[in-house]
Amino acid sequence: LVLMALLPAAVRALSHRGIGRVIYLSAWVSLAFNAFLNLIFYPFLLKFQSGSEAAFWVNAHYPGADLAHYQGGAEAYAFEFYARRPVSVLESRQDRMPVILYTAAETARDLEGKGYRVTELKTFDHFHISKLNGQFLNGNTRQDAVKKYLLVMLEK
Repeated sequence: LVLMALLPAAVRALSHRGIGRVIYLSAWVSLAFNAFLNLIFYPFLLKFQSGSEAAFWVNAHYPGADLAHYQGGAEAYAFEFYARRPVSVLESRQDRMPVILYTAAETARDLEGKGYRVTELKTFDHFHISKLNGQFLNGNTRQDAVKKYLLVMLEK
C-alpha cells in the first residue's frame, strides 16, 4: 500500500538522467527493501520468539495465573518481560502449585518423570532470530531448525 502511494514519484525518478537517476533509483530500492523488512519479514520472524509469544498468549487466556519458568536461559527473558505479572523460577516455588510453566519440551517430559502432573496448554516454535541461517530461512527445512517450547499447567 505504501509502495503504491510512492509509485508516481518512482516513475518520475526514471525520467532523470545521469547521477540523479542513480540516486533516485537507489533511494526507491532502499525504501522498498525497508518496507519489506519492516512490514513483512520482521513481523514473521518475531513469531519465532517463543518467550514473547507465550507471554502474549498466557496474558490473554490465563490473566490471573501464577507463572514460572524452569532454569531460565535467554528464552525466559522475553517471557518475563512481556508477562503482565511476576514470573518466578520453578526451583524457588517449592509447594506453591498449580503454576503455568514456560519451558522446553524436553524439560516438560523430565518433570513428568519426577512425579509432576504436566498438562500441555500450548506449543510454540522457538528460534534465535538473531542467528538466522539457511536451514531456518528455507521453509522446507524450517521445522528441523526450530525447537519446541511449551506452556504447561504444572501440578504436584
